[in-house]
Amino acid sequence: MGDDRDDDLHDNNINDLAAYCLQEDMDRDLPFGRSYAADSDDNDPDEEVNEDGFTTKEAKVHDKVLGHDHRISLFRNVSLADEAVVDGDKGNSLGPRPISYRDMNEDEYVIQSGIRFRTLLEYKVWIKEYSVTSHHPYKVIHADTKLRYTVKCVEEGYPWIVRARPLKGGPEWHIYSCSATHLCTGKNRDDKDVKIDHLQLTSEFIGYKLSNSIKSLPTMSIKEVIELVDALFHYKVKYGKAWKAKQAAFNMLYGDWEEAYNRLPRLLGAMAHTNPGMIHMVEPFGQRTRIYNGANVRVFGLAFWAFEQCIRGFQHYRPVISVNGTFLTGQFKGTMLVAIANDANSRLFPLAFDLVSAESNDNWAWFIGLLRIKVIPQHMEVCVISDRHQGILNAMEVELPGFAPLHHRWCMRHFVANFYRACRNQELSDYLKHCCQAYSERRFSNLINALLTSRDLSPGVLEFLNRHLASRSKWARAFDEGGRRYGQMTSNMAECFNMVLRGVRALPVTAIVQYTFDKMNGYFLKYSEETDRQIAGKNRAKKKYMYPPKVDAWITFQTRKADSQTAVCFDNDEWIYQVNEPRGTTSDGVQHGGRAFEFSLRTCECSCKRPSLQVNP
Repeated sequence: MGDDRDDDLHDNNINDLAAYCLQEDMDRDLPFGRSYAADSDDNDPDEEVNEDGFTTKEAKVHDKVLGHDHRISLFRNVSLADEAVVDGDKGNSLGPRPISYRDMNEDEYVIQSGIRFRTLLEYKVWIKEYSVTSHHPYKVIHADTKLRYTVKCVEEGYPWIVRARPLKGGPEWHIYSCSATHLCTGKNRDDKDVKIDHLQLTSEFIGYKLSNSIKSLPTMSIKEVIELVDALFHYKVKYGKAWKAKQAAFNMLYGDWEEAYNRLPRLLGAMAHTNPGMIHMVEPFGQRTRIYNGANVRVFGLAFWAFEQCIRGFQHYRPVISVNGTFLTGQFKGTMLVAIANDANSRLFPLAFDLVSAESNDNWAWFIGLLRIKVIPQHMEVCVISDRHQGILNAMEVELPGFAPLHHRWCMRHFVANFYRACRNQELSDYLKHCCQAYSERRFSNLINALLTSRDLSPGVLEFLNRHLASRSKWARAFDEGGRRYGQMTSNMAECFNMVLRGVRALPVTAIVQYTFDKMNGYFLKYSEETDRQIAGKNRAKKKYMYPPKVDAWITFQTRKADSQTAVCFDNDEWIYQVNEPRGTTSDGVQHGGRAFEFSLRTCECSCKRPSLQVNP
């Protein structure tokens, strides 16, 4: 089916910024109205749709087949946010639709002369859906986009025919004559032997019909697309057609893959216009150019963005961030770099995002440099936890005059995984993990010495350990100078957010950017309301919290723990005490005898090292 529109659904030639912002509003209606018969002699009622553009049948089928509430878009779904916490074309002939037109039930729907349509496209879709739902395929007899469009029953010898022509002086079309009664046998939609294919059931048509469902749940599988088509039209389409239908829906919703990169700078600009303080930068891929639509254009290279709410909020959070990259699986691949912080209640707090071609030295340097200049307060010293990618290691060594230094710490899980790949011994790897987690230097020394003298160590593994002992402040908690880690040993924050991104990694880049916007908006609304309830005591525990619940629980735990401890003052001037703890059992079930610790009230330091390393009350 050709595209006869003069306008372009995804045209970027908009000079009015306000108009473009309206077009690119993150909560906008889909760019193409769902086609329907305009004012005509046909008095059949239009089918009711809900505010999300679903008919009653479509909504029921969506919820039943996918097990997902159609009213909650994946982009705004934050129902699982509490589980993500810190570890210690341009040529589309169809477009998506926010509104419905009449039900295509053959018992209620009558084709007759006089029905008008706003465009030829609407007529094509209208007659196509009638054909699919009534199981009466047709063939196109005339397809003159300026004169006439005629369709006829595919069965030879039967009179069903519908003729449409454009109205004078405008883009509207109307049915000027028809023989609307089908005399062919057709197909019974409830017949179990109904043919599994239909001439008008094209992948593009399916994508159009399912665009609302795919917008709500872009991560739906191809199997689920097949099930939706079967539930709506009683046709079991093949996998390839279902896959093409999903791609067609993506094109209608977000533009094609190349176009998405062209739209990205303007999309970010529109978002920033409606969100003052938002930081965004787009850079080309060096001086490389290519021919696109007959013009010589530069090639996309990098895109960085951070929302102003996140930048302001980080000033009040722990000065610890985790950085990581996640692979994109769309047509052009690529990588998305993320920086994540966390609040006092151990909830994730996304700070910044970056689209790059791959994790390279230059790309990491660009991302971390913008983090320091645009996001992190100039005089805040921040700890960065990550894996040991060479690009990150190099970027962390860069000094920026006038900006506070960054303190790099390695992710324990990645460090131990590197060790395991060298030794292939899980027991030794667990031992190294205990070394990383030790609080005191004495405990670390005992554990590392036992590991170094193990008979199971090969010369290569021994060399690995000795080589990294000099940089133990990067991976061992006992040597974490200044408690920069705040007790966090892994880059778990970024890893958790990468899991959140898994469902949208196959989408065009404009959809990924929109996803971050919608997700953050939903995130802030959810936790703002939740915090208000906690302060007001409108929660399950009916408790008015002075501190975040996890901090409150920690204080309560330490207070009760102190009930069994005794303190003896040894220095009244320096407020130095000996705290005696009775024998008991640790959280992992290990029994211990009585213990004594030296504690200074003046400096809040304890010989156990926990207060200074965890930076907890």
